[in-house]
Amino acid sequence: MERNNARLQEAFGPALADLRSALSREAGAEVEWAEGLPLPGFHVLEADALRPGQPAGNSHFDIQYIWGGFEERVVDVLSVTVPVQVPAAGTSLEYWEIHFAEYERLFQDGEVEDLAGAEQRLPMREVRYEPGRACVMRGLPLHRIGTTPAAQPSDMRITLQAHAVRLGERWVAYW
Repeated sequence: MERNNARLQEAFGPALADLRSALSREAGAEVEWAEGLPLPGFHVLEADALRPGQPAGNSHFDIQYIWGGFEERVVDVLSVTVPVQVPAAGTSLEYWEIHFAEYERLFQDGEVEDLAGAEQRLPMREVRYEPGRACVMRGLPLHRIGTTPAAQPSDMRITLQAHAVRLGERWVAYW
């Protein structure tokens, strides 16, 4: 991982610095890179992975911080996705206004059996991606890679993604 982080820093240092600045502005505090975890990275979907008219990914909660090995309690979380390149027909992030803690409660109470059950309870919302315009999510909303209406053979969906957690008064970011 250290070698991969060094390669990312070498190849994308200025973009990573801009991303860390954006995270700091959103968090209202300085953000540092998490030691021992991957740096923020890119999601690259070529045209054949876009599946026009269908979501390109499964719905999920960004709870990977659970496996981050943080010694302090996680007080707050945020995620940011910066579209670098979008298909000519556009693309998006889709989300539902239900957070992980609410989903866990509904699941434990037997009100939903799975994520699809949570999706059916609430309307799906969409944030259209614009290259260079960061999409920030606070907390842990249910979301997925959104649909692309149409795809040309040369289309690509490239995003830079980071997650950050607040540990006490300190914010740390990672992929």
